[in-house]
Amino acid sequence: MREFKKQTSIPYTTYFHKLKEGVIYPVYFLFGSDHPAKYEFIEELKKTGKYQKTIELSCATSVSNEQVNNFLSNIYTHSLWAERQLLLISDFQNLSLSAQKKLLELTTLLKKNPITTLVIESKYDNNVKNLLDNYSLAVLNFYEPDEVMQIQQILKTAKELGLTIDYDAARLLMEMVGNNYLNIVQELKKIKTYLDKNSKVTSDIVLATCGVSKEGNIDDFLNACFERDLKNTLRNFLRLTSAQVHLAVVISSLARLAFEVLLVKLSNAGELLGLSKKRYNRLLKYAQAWSAKELVDFSYELLKIDRKIKSGYTNSHILLEKLLIRTSKNYKELGAGK
Repeated sequence: MREFKKQTSIPYTTYFHKLKEGVIYPVYFLFGSDHPAKYEFIEELKKTGKYQKTIELSCATSVSNEQVNNFLSNIYTHSLWAERQLLLISDFQNLSLSAQKKLLELTTLLKKNPITTLVIESKYDNNVKNLLDNYSLAVLNFYEPDEVMQIQQILKTAKELGLTIDYDAARLLMEMVGNNYLNIVQELKKIKTYLDKNSKVTSDIVLATCGVSKEGNIDDFLNACFERDLKNTLRNFLRLTSAQVHLAVVISSLARLAFEVLLVKLSNAGELLGLSKKRYNRLLKYAQAWSAKELVDFSYELLKIDRKIKSGYTNSHILLEKLLIRTSKNYKELGAGK
């Protein structure tokens, strides 16, 4: 059963209930934070829609016009003998404005295409929010979940996997792995394999099976770096190196956060940037430790190191380590600033 009425700015739970009743819209726009229910919704859609083919396009990194056009070509035509297909495009906010408009304009064709369902996933972006006002779409709003909601989701997912995890162990798992739902599911599956026949998950078991999380390390590293805490910055950088986290990932994370901190520094208005209060306060704390010029210079130095990596330079980690030392508040105290 397919339904085509205009529905906008409605909590995702409304569409979730409709989906469980067998109501499938031709287009879904999943808008907001990296909420675990986003992935849960997509899995439920796959189960309900019984699609024979799934085509995905991730825009987390830059994509070419050719890649976008190839993806969009799946919307244009269909035949009576074609396979039922689910089209998934993620990180829509990273596309150019022209590509965003082209994709949204094509969604009208899907009302005449009974075999295709399109899911567009986007992180919160004020420009995207304004753009959506011009289109008739099923927009599912995913607001940033608080800690209690995230832990409840871990408890629920563990139960679905046949595991029993206590609240403290679930919180520890989130602290170690981060709040990315797919990573949490992966770790729970690893725990299930580790336990064999036993299904009880304790904090000790989480520590034994998950070890030191790369994502957690990156968060700790970023926090220390932007608080300009040299000791903890270098300590966490060493952990990332030991965990074999690629240097390009580290630099990309630093550059992205530096850009966000600079925006907060210059705008001083978190609501205009689409940030949660918690996220804004954290960035504001970082912004108070840096001048705008320091953030720009830091970003430029990161870009130069990134180019070194891509050119095949083998000692880029030493360059980054020197940059981290130079930008710490302890630099002059070490006598290196003279």
